[in-house]
Amino acid sequence: METNPLRIEVWAPISREMSHSANDNKQPSAALTLEPALESAEAVEVVVETTSAQAAPPAAPVPGPVRTQAVQNAGPKLSELAAYTDLFDRLLDATFIVDPETYLIRELNPSSERIFGVDFHEFVGRNVVDLVEKPFRDEFIKALRVSMRRYHPRQFEAQWLVMDNENPGACKMVIVEIVACPLKLSDGREVLQVIARDITARREAENKVQALLKDLKVANEKLEIMATVDEMTKLHNFRYFKTMIAQEHERAERFKTPYSIVFCDIDNFKHYNDRNGHPAGDALLKEMAGVIQECARNTDLCARYGGEEFVMLCPQITWEQAVVLAERVKAKVTAHPFPHAEAQPLKCISFSIGVASYPANGATWNEVVHHADQAMYWSKTHGRNQVTTFEKFKELAKNDPKFAAEIEAHSKKKAA
Repeated sequence: METNPLRIEVWAPISREMSHSANDNKQPSAALTLEPALESAEAVEVVVETTSAQAAPPAAPVPGPVRTQAVQNAGPKLSELAAYTDLFDRLLDATFIVDPETYLIRELNPSSERIFGVDFHEFVGRNVVDLVEKPFRDEFIKALRVSMRRYHPRQFEAQWLVMDNENPGACKMVIVEIVACPLKLSDGREVLQVIARDITARREAENKVQALLKDLKVANEKLEIMATVDEMTKLHNFRYFKTMIAQEHERAERFKTPYSIVFCDIDNFKHYNDRNGHPAGDALLKEMAGVIQECARNTDLCARYGGEEFVMLCPQITWEQAVVLAERVKAKVTAHPFPHAEAQPLKCISFSIGVASYPANGATWNEVVHHADQAMYWSKTHGRNQVTTFEKFKELAKNDPKFAAEIEAHSKKKAA
C-alpha cells in the first residue's frame, strides 16, 4: 500500500553544549515520536536543523527562528470535489446551460422556473436568443460569442420578454443582468452557462432617483435665483451684491487694482407713486433696471439696493473713470421716454448719483459703499439729476459741516 509521507522541519537554536558537540564534528540529533495527523500520513520524515546562538548574551539568550513546515503531496481541490449540480440547483438567480453553437437551452435551475414563471419543459429546447426583444438580439448574440472566447465571465444587460405572472397569457419586458461564461464538462465538452438576474425593479428605482435628482436640481436652481435675484426688476439683489463686492475687494487688495461704486436713486419717486399709483411705480422700476443694464459694461454688476435705489459694482476702474459711466447713465435715464415723466417736478425721470472707489475712498468695501451713498445723498439734496463724487463731497462738506453731519447721520441710520 502506498504511503503519503509527511515531512516536518524543526528549526531551533543550538545550546552551548550542542555547539561544543558540533565542534567535535558530531551532528546534534533529536528523537521525536509523532502520530500521523492525517490518516493518510503513514510515514513521517523528521529533519532537525539548527542555528548558532553563540552571539546571544548568556543572561538573555535570543531565541532563534522556529519553523515547522508540513509538505504533503497535493490532492484534488475542494472545488473539484464539489457537486456542481448542488450549486446549480441552489443558485437564487436564474441559470441556464446553453448549447454554445445553437444557443438552445439544455437545462435550467429551479430559480428560472420561479423567476420567469414557466415550467422546466417549456424552456428546455428553446433558443435563449428568443427571450430577447428583437431590436436587441444581434447585440445579445455578439455578447454570447465573446463570452465563449474569453476565460473569464462577461457581464452585460439585456431586455427579455417573459410571461407575466400577474396577467396570465400576457408577456412583460424585464431588464436582466447577464453573466455568461464557458463551462467545461467532465467529458471534455464545453457549454455556455448563462446566469440571468432580474434587475427591473432596481432600474426603475434608479430611474426614479435620477428623476428626483433632476427635479431637485431644478428646484435648487430656482431657489438660488430667488435668493440672489430681485423678483421685480430681475437684477441681482443686495444679498448677492454684498457677496460679489466682498470677493471683488479681496481680489483688488491682492492684485492692487481699483473698483468703483455708482449709487443711483430715482428722483421724486414718491411723487410718481402718489400721482400714478404703485403699479405704475413698479413698472417704472422694471423699466429703469433695463436702462441701467444697457449702460453697464459686461464686467459690471447691477443690483437693486432697495426701494428706488440701484447700485453698480464696476471692477478695475477708478472713480474718475466711473464718473464717465455715471454721466452716461444719468443722460440715458433723462432721455428715456418713461410713462408720466412730464408730470414729474423736473419734467423728466432722473437719477441722483454718487460715486466712490477703492482704494481712493475707503479701505474696506463697506466704507466705499458708505461714501458712494453719502455722495448720492448730496446730489439728491442739492438739486437732483446730477452726479457727485466722494472727492467732490468732501470739498463741499468743508463749507457746510452742519449738513455733512446730517448726511453722516442719515447714512448710519440707513446702514442700521
